[in-house]
Amino acid sequence: MKNTLKMNPNKTQMVSIRFEGEDVRKDKDGRFSLNDLHRMSGADQTRDPRRWVFLDSTKALVEVLQDQQTLNVGKSDIQKVVVSTRGGGGGTWAVMSLALAYAGYLSPEFRAACLKVVEERIEEEQNPELGIDRSMARAQRTYARMEKTPEWVQKRIQGICTRHALTAFLKSRGCTAPDDYRSCTNALYIGATGTDAPGLRKAMGLDPKANPRDHMTRRQLSEIALAEELAIEKAEKERTYGVEAMAHACNLAGKEVHRAVSNALRGAA
Repeated sequence: MKNTLKMNPNKTQMVSIRFEGEDVRKDKDGRFSLNDLHRMSGADQTRDPRRWVFLDSTKALVEVLQDQQTLNVGKSDIQKVVVSTRGGGGGTWAVMSLALAYAGYLSPEFRAACLKVVEERIEEEQNPELGIDRSMARAQRTYARMEKTPEWVQKRIQGICTRHALTAFLKSRGCTAPDDYRSCTNALYIGATGTDAPGLRKAMGLDPKANPRDHMTRRQLSEIALAEELAIEKAEKERTYGVEAMAHACNLAGKEVHRAVSNALRGAA
């Protein structure tokens, strides 16, 4: 069972668990989806989280954790340590302590895997280079299962670093909402490929939630990464600020890179 971990940028340290490339969802208050854990563990319906929350042992643990929340008033927001919601995207949601307890209820092996995530993250916080090495190794294993070549994997990982640089730059230029990043990304895609992310997914025959970059060629990945670097340089030079202006800069960068590569390929032919 493969696992990775991320950190939530809130003041409270929050672990995000991933098994076999799938993240455990969190609600707006940072509680984890016990339904996701149940599904990922492969346990049967007798271990459903709705049954677990009514066990006497669970109720006792919930009471203790809720009391601790009350004692911490003034240090953090008071919230329910476990909640149940209905409708689409609903389910049972719990804080990390309860999520780990539920993982142990599902199976000792599953709980051990969850604890391994926490242990690795603590090590990586103390040694960032170790975290980078592990992240790259996990990415390589994931892409290897997708039958990607080592050369493609290296290009994809380099592209991820460039993407992070762009999103950090966008944030510094007034792009803070998810739709802001989406607008700039689509503008860059349109410039570089002629269509936006939904269009790329459709052309590639992908699921609506799939990442188009995981299915691009090495050349396409190179063009996108170069366009992102160029967008940063252009925006810095022209002191660009705001979502609309940054989207325009991304679009122009995509167009310039695509034009340059196309001209180079025609010349080589």
